[in-house]
Amino acid sequence: MVLRGKSGTGYIVLNALRGLNIIALLLVVVASGIMMFKTSKKAGFFVFDQFSHVATSGVALFLVVSEVDFWDSLRKYFAKNWPLLGLSSGFSTLGLAMVILGCSTLGNLTKDWLSRDKLGPGLWTPIAVAGIVAMTAGLLSIALSLIFADRTNSISAREIRVYGATASSKDHLPKYSSSLRSAPSQYSAASRNSTNRRSMTRPNSSGLPPYHATSPQHRNISLPIPHTATPVPGPFPMSRDEVNEYIRKSPSGPGGGVGGAAVRGSTHVERPLSSYHPSRHAGL
Repeated sequence: MVLRGKSGTGYIVLNALRGLNIIALLLVVVASGIMMFKTSKKAGFFVFDQFSHVATSGVALFLVVSEVDFWDSLRKYFAKNWPLLGLSSGFSTLGLAMVILGCSTLGNLTKDWLSRDKLGPGLWTPIAVAGIVAMTAGLLSIALSLIFADRTNSISAREIRVYGATASSKDHLPKYSSSLRSAPSQYSAASRNSTNRRSMTRPNSSGLPPYHATSPQHRNISLPIPHTATPVPGPFPMSRDEVNEYIRKSPSGPGGGVGGAAVRGSTHVERPLSSYHPSRHAGL
């Protein structure tokens, strides 16, 4: 009951603080616009001074958008891309940014061309008020974020601002940041499992065995090819007379004028007659 009462009070207080934050940030935008147009053109590097005011206005408008997160799509965007400004985070980052913007706005008033005498009370006062309100709202955001956050149940101050007393029931809270962070890993795991399942069960449309097949035909490819040794018949026996007759009848024999030299040690070897090849007499 104490937690529900605290969450209910936080719902009212934090939504009131939302309005104060938006007003403070819009005042910073207005103050930056005044200072940008009143920047002295005679000062050196005045372009960069004007750019700093444009950047300050852009940051303030961005923070305004983060505060008007009334739509689910906007909450998902900040939870995914700017988690420190998302639903599962508190207001510490927002408060710190607002304090810095307030200090920057008040610090510009020290310049000569932005003094009270040069601007006049009508333009100087809004700038001073914008800086003071931004700093005050930032400090309040940090303090109330620490007060109303339920760290025991991991409930942020932003969740209490959106759901109020029902924020203590964790079952119905959409955790945008956690779901978005875990989605890629879950998807990749599911994708890997699906791919492995398809590779094991899906038939091969080409009709070829897969590369990890273990069929006997596939294994035998890497084995030595079996062969049966066939004895080669020996040379056909020839007598000395038959050899001399072959030399005599050879075209390079004594009649050709070179046979004698071949017999006496020439390195020239003639092709024997085909009829004497061992294959012709393998059956003998």
